[in-house]
Amino acid sequence: MKLRSRSVFFASGFVVLVVFAYWPVLRAGFLGEDFAVLRTGASSVVRTPSSPSGSGAAGAGPLASASLWVTRSPFVARAVNLGLFLFGAWAFGKATRRTLLPWLGSHEARLAGIAGSALLVLHPLAPPIVASLAARGALLAFAFGGAAAAVFLSGRQERRSARTVLAALFCVAAGFAADVALALGPLLALLEFFSSHRYRPLRVRIRTALTTLTVFGSASALDALRRGSRSGREGWPDFVAATADVFAEGRTTEALGWGFEKLGLLVLPANPMVAGAMGMSVAGALFLIGMQPAFSAARTAPRLWGWILSLWMGLLLASFALHVPWSVGPTYLTYLRVLLPSMAVAAVGLGIASTAVSDWRRPVLPTVIGIGFALLGHANAAPWPHAARALRALRGDLEEARELHGNEAAYFLLDPPASEAGIEPLGTSISWVLPPTPGTARDRPAITIRSMDRSVFLAWLREPESFELRSENTVVLYREGDEASGWRSVELVAAVGSADGSTWSGEPSSPTLDIDALAVSALRVTVPSGIELTEDDRVGWSAPRSTVSEGQQRGVWIPGEPTTGIFDLGASLAWRLGGRIRSVRFEADLVRIQRAELLRELPGLGQGLVPVVDGDGWTFERPRPTWLEPVAASGRFRVFLFDVGSLTRIQFRVREEANRLVVPDAAAWERRILRAGARAVSWSLEFEVDGCIIARNSGRRVGNEATTPPESPPEDR
Repeated sequence: MKLRSRSVFFASGFVVLVVFAYWPVLRAGFLGEDFAVLRTGASSVVRTPSSPSGSGAAGAGPLASASLWVTRSPFVARAVNLGLFLFGAWAFGKATRRTLLPWLGSHEARLAGIAGSALLVLHPLAPPIVASLAARGALLAFAFGGAAAAVFLSGRQERRSARTVLAALFCVAAGFAADVALALGPLLALLEFFSSHRYRPLRVRIRTALTTLTVFGSASALDALRRGSRSGREGWPDFVAATADVFAEGRTTEALGWGFEKLGLLVLPANPMVAGAMGMSVAGALFLIGMQPAFSAARTAPRLWGWILSLWMGLLLASFALHVPWSVGPTYLTYLRVLLPSMAVAAVGLGIASTAVSDWRRPVLPTVIGIGFALLGHANAAPWPHAARALRALRGDLEEARELHGNEAAYFLLDPPASEAGIEPLGTSISWVLPPTPGTARDRPAITIRSMDRSVFLAWLREPESFELRSENTVVLYREGDEASGWRSVELVAAVGSADGSTWSGEPSSPTLDIDALAVSALRVTVPSGIELTEDDRVGWSAPRSTVSEGQQRGVWIPGEPTTGIFDLGASLAWRLGGRIRSVRFEADLVRIQRAELLRELPGLGQGLVPVVDGDGWTFERPRPTWLEPVAASGRFRVFLFDVGSLTRIQFRVREEANRLVVPDAAAWERRILRAGARAVSWSLEFEVDGCIIARNSGRRVGNEATTPPESPPEDR
């Protein structure tokens, strides 16, 4: 009776910890990637190649998409995921008991299996995995794989062939659920070698292990073979194709760095953006508490525990082959699902290690670790409701914009909702967040929408690719205030070129103008020297549009005879969205100005400035325009590279030398982005003073060919 009461107590406490750890994700709404999965099926979203930044996900099979029919709400969808994970953890606990049974005996193996299963369920990385609908395939494969391992060992140890056949069927089902099931063949072969009939001759054990690898590996690879035979390389498992790309692109060192980062995350599974330094310390302490009994046991029984620990570490490192090409860190948890196999090995191994004692600590240590894991898991899951609320607010504003501008418009979302403690509300699936309208195919986005930072959008407006969209129905969504403010939608007015009257003199306010804000990027003004001016002396403008009717922009005043002011109007979103500008004025108390001129581009740094490849970097001849000499000491050069196709814009540091500018790593990034499929890379060399750009040269590169635009501004236009 006492044993039964204790079992009920531990079971009740376990249920409470599970609910506590997973409740934040169970009550949270869908994120962007979840909407894409619901619209297109798990496999079409998850089966994506590795991106240059290293983000991605493990591939899912047809069973994953078929299982989504039960998804009616976020709670139901994640409850199904949690059910699959609980079953898989229970099954792998049974497999752990069977694995250790020939080595530790029945009682010790049973406790180790229970502890490993419980710690796997409560592992801090598990709630983020359960939260992702794109993890449905991996969770299905996890559940079928756990059942296959448990039934396989049971059948082999008790010599029941029917169970072995059932295990093969589970392998087939797992293979049709996700590519991660390809690991089942090697796993079952390893279990056959170590735990099936360990007293047989070594030659026999090796032969049966190879037979297991062939039979069960083929069973789990049936769907992969089917896809490969039909589609060639496009049908390869995602982790295989993406890993091949990593080696082909020479990114082995980068992938090795990701591996160490993921290993650190498994040892310290806490989100520092939520749990802070205290959470990281608790995670480290829990790991040491769990491993200490195994290290002690290794001193008293080195042969037995040496093999167990070696097998565990070997499995953990081998599991990294399933996610080599993807980066996951403690502050970037969106694609955490790729770590499911490694997390399972780490958690089960910690459960085994924590029970390697024979005194009162055997039940206490797993309990303490489980409580700590639940606290950390709750912290890791906490960002989901916040991210879902941010996306829900955005969806409402997007729906209003769609009703106003229609489905055919091209939408640009500027400064999308920021990552919530490592969780991206949108991910790469923004086009799927709105439901389809009548007549729209379910597997196609309801609208065409791209998200980007405001600075990237403003840079894109300078590129030729933006000219085509200006003549179409293009809508920009932006926020004027903080994250609590709503999103406003403005149609991008078609560019028709600047009108006459873009220069004036005398009065600080312009005459009535008719200027296309998309065709004018800068203002240059000269005033008599001796007038006291500050950086707060801004230029303002007025436009007839009710949405963006006024704006201001700060500039730089360059001392001299006369004093010259340069204002980068193209850096102002209010200017670009203003449409037809009717007037420009100076906010400073200027009595008279000598000349004001609206320019299509900022003044240039000089003619013929192009980058020269120097190893992994670039060099420029150092420009020395005379009109910049008064502010040369207070300014700095900047270089940007821009892949227009993917809207990726990178700033590179510039090392200034006597006769040249050196831009380290620019050529290496250019080669990498071109290998990834970019047709051309735009570059810009800019001179900045007090946060304002006052001069710019730009051009494009295709391969090693450098070009400058035909209208590249001269030194002093």
